[in-house]
Amino acid sequence: KCEQFMSSHLKMDQLASFYQLAKKFHLQALCDECLLLAKKNFSEVARADFLHLLQADELCSLLMDQQLTVADEDHVIAAVNRWLQNCLDGKPACEQYVEVIFPAIRIKFCSQATLIAMSKDQTTPAPLRLKISEYLLHGADVEGEARGSYSTECRARQGAGGIAAASA
Repeated sequence: KCEQFMSSHLKMDQLASFYQLAKKFHLQALCDECLLLAKKNFSEVARADFLHLLQADELCSLLMDQQLTVADEDHVIAAVNRWLQNCLDGKPACEQYVEVIFPAIRIKFCSQATLIAMSKDQTTPAPLRLKISEYLLHGADVEGEARGSYSTECRARQGAGGIAAASA
């Protein structure tokens, strides 16, 4: 009952603390509700203190979910950059995490200006800078296999409703 109550009263300002509680006490329904709220409000979540709570596989899963709603893919790559900076802090695993997470970014929808700036920014972890630079040099050959299911006509992620819901 407590889990149901918390799930039904979940708000953005409680997202991080409710997610931590859900993970700690293995409250899967509450955890799922937290992730659903994060998907629907990704741009806001990406600026807050929620993403750093996620493991690499959880972040990747969130980014690849069809319900993820974000107006601009630049928000996604910036969030990944912050996650890498905050969670890894120069750890050797950074390269491994970039290999896992990079395919979840629809990099072809990132602005050229953002990619160039990140590839030159020394605060961007080196493995991410390398992947971005490879993309800038070689284009689609570097993109992840997982991104093939997305329409090249849709820059913004529309969430579960898709393009039809956005144009209705």
